[in-house]
Amino acid sequence: MQFCRSKFKAMRYAAVDASTSEIVVALSDIDETRSTDNVPIGNLVRAVSIKYVNQTIFKHPAMQLLVHESHSIFCRAQHNAKVLTLTVPDVLSYSLQYRSIIRSTLSMIPVSEFEIKESLATAELIWSLIEAIFIKTHGI
Repeated sequence: MQFCRSKFKAMRYAAVDASTSEIVVALSDIDETRSTDNVPIGNLVRAVSIKYVNQTIFKHPAMQLLVHESHSIFCRAQHNAKVLTLTVPDVLSYSLQYRSIIRSTLSMIPVSEFEIKESLATAELIWSLIEAIFIKTHGI
């Protein structure tokens, strides 16, 4: 674990820990009066976990299509959001397009590629939950 003091904010520390499959970065605000034995003690500001992803899955032609189509959908949405105000039905339309390309990609992946299929099914499930919880019920 490494600690480094940031010059931008008085008494803000970053702690970094890494393993073969993950890197964790945590930012903390340190209360110097509570520090004992030179061990920083304070309040956690934010922690981020970055997990290792097997990059070879993106070599599969179906995954390349997914990346291309997803990028296209989000670029269109970003462009339209700059030009006009997006409504809930607009956002739901983009969401449906995104989920459709995930399902289409799932159908093109052979059963033998279980890890890829499982990741895509999980992504589609998470996206549908986000859509149901945040977009449909709260009107964005």
